[in-house]
Amino acid sequence: SQGTSQNKKYSDTSWKVTILADRPVYRLGDTINFVALIYRDICGRTEWYSRHEVECRLYEAYNHEILTVQKLTSDDYGRVTGKFAIPTDETPGKYLIQISSEGREIVNSKTVNVEQYKRPTFTITMCGDGATYRLGDSVSILKLGMI
Repeated sequence: SQGTSQNKKYSDTSWKVTILADRPVYRLGDTINFVALIYRDICGRTEWYSRHEVECRLYEAYNHEILTVQKLTSDDYGRVTGKFAIPTDETPGKYLIQISSEGREIVNSKTVNVEQYKRPTFTITMCGDGATYRLGDSVSILKLGMI
């Protein structure tokens, strides 16, 4: 049975897409900066989806409306970077970043939240004692915050 689980582990040669956005929450008019890593594991070795064109879409998730489409090319390490401007005339809610290839062998999406919020304005002041510390030392920190 050990051989079966190992074969199953290494027999999945489908492409995987990991999408990361620069923030968890956006406002209308903000720009979403994102990166996608496209790869697959073959017998314990990572293979990158290098130098291939992919289509990146920004969807308004509630109505499944496509707001923007970009064609981008992955680099040598299967990385695609891009940005989407969130239109100011849309409604707050959930939005999807979707990455797909022409043959649809690659498809994945990431949800981001668009909300109406005000950024808090505050100042943080930290005072140190000028001492040098090493990993594992105990440190006392005084911090002051003002809104």
